[in-house]
Amino acid sequence: MIEFEFRLHRSQSGQDVWSKLVDIDQHTRAVPLTIVQPAGETMVTGMELVAITKLGPFRLRDQMRVEQAQPPSDTPGKLVIAKLRPFKGRIVAEVTPGEEESTLVWSQQMSARLPASISVLIAKLISLGYRRSVQRIID
Repeated sequence: MIEFEFRLHRSQSGQDVWSKLVDIDQHTRAVPLTIVQPAGETMVTGMELVAITKLGPFRLRDQMRVEQAQPPSDTPGKLVIAKLRPFKGRIVAEVTPGEEESTLVWSQQMSARLPASISVLIAKLISLGYRRSVQRIID
């Protein structure tokens, strides 16, 4: 199992961060070589989506389902996404609004059959890539 978590602090309202986080087109703009469908939509509970990454002849279809999409209010907003195939896993993103800034905590788990020593390295590399992409999504 590959697991990682990171926090991002932004001087934006929690609603602004949330709106960008659940905007599917924002993900397409922010993640290189990837198109997320259905285009023009906002993530809602129960929605199925697919991220199609193309690099030359290589094509990867990452199928996912939104299990929970609860915007921030008096409590943190929570987005839960199940990764269905080809990678199984789970993403939990929480948006906590504050007085002058909002905090996004991104936690992710992915199943992988790798030796523990390699899993740690792979988790760090994947975490860096996701962190960079999520920064672009919410900025």
